[in-house]
Amino acid sequence: MNSKSGQSSHSRRDISFQTLDEVLSDLETVSSDDYAVIGGLTKGQIFRHLADSFRSSIDGFPSDLKPPWIARKIIGPLMKNRIIHNKMKPGFQLPKSAKNYHPDREDFPAEESLQELKSQIKRFQNEPGSAKHPFFGKLTPEEWTLLHLRHAELHLSFLVQTDQS
Repeated sequence: MNSKSGQSSHSRRDISFQTLDEVLSDLETVSSDDYAVIGGLTKGQIFRHLADSFRSSIDGFPSDLKPPWIARKIIGPLMKNRIIHNKMKPGFQLPKSAKNYHPDREDFPAEESLQELKSQIKRFQNEPGSAKHPFFGKLTPEEWTLLHLRHAELHLSFLVQTDQS
């Protein structure tokens, strides 16, 4: 994992994960009280959203998370490789119809959500994703791993070290 140190608490971390074990290691770091969230979500919401994503890649996505036909058949497949091989940009909004998948749907206890996320990552490592992605369609286990790494980089970049004076 690469990460810039000494960043102010007002900018996101620049992180890059190569493996899911690096994500697990980073979770140990950012779960401490030395890390705070910038942006609109809580630690619990971030951890739960990522856990939901891992779980859905194995068990399937909620039925209300169904993008329009053009997104599923044209836009998603065209963007898949760019998204799984490059950093995700913040600001993407899920459709309102996917209310059960929105990270800010409710607050979640951070510690409980962290344990759920770790559990889902370990489950994914033993039982790689095979569910159909709502935007990208069928993904290989390797593509699922890359997508999870990029997704974790995005959301965990909002957890920054607090100023230690």
